Amino acid sequence: MLKTSNNISAQSAAVGTWYMGVTGILSISYLTLYLITFVFTDELNFSPIGNAFDSILRTSISLAIALPPPSKIIHIMKLKIVGRMSTYVTPNDLEDNRKVLNPVSEDFE
Repeated sequence: MLKTSNNISAQSAAVGTWYMGVTGILSISYLTLYLITFVFTDELNFSPIGNAFDSILRTSISLAIALPPPSKIIHIMKLKIVGRMSTYVTPNDLEDNRKVLNPVSEDFE
């Protein structure tokens, strides 16, 4: 019988989670700005404060995608992901020995 294993890079998972979280938060902020704008008026009049918030959000989104994630936060996220992976039990794991990933070992990237 073929044995399958699900390998995931903790580094890739942490970076992906970072970018998804940041862009999700900024997208919800953008949605909130537009909902507030359209609740108060049906017209798209020039509003300096609204344009300032729009510029801040657009710049934040651009910076969040362009800049690398903070290494300390990624390291903390990697440790949490490895901790969850090492305690996760699948039905196949009940028969097999589980391998616990150690963050200081060579297998941990």
